[in-house]
Amino acid sequence: MPLLGPNARNTMKIRTTVLSRDSEVGGRVEVGFKDGKEIQMDTSKMTIADIVEEVDRHSRTLKRVDDLAG
Repeated sequence: MPLLGPNARNTMKIRTTVLSRDSEVGGRVEVGFKDGKEIQMDTSKMTIADIVEEVDRHSRTLKRVDDLAG
């Protein structure tokens, strides 16, 4: 959360579920973007850097489209 901008709480919906240590469910992150695209990632085999890279890739595309639209 500290990496997010000051308006993040107004523009994002964050939902979490805390799993027990012996849970058989693997880690998962689902991200929905303002253009409707959704990314689902199995985080049991990813580092935090991998997750950030995946999310940033689409975020940069959205920013580029916004910049071109002017």
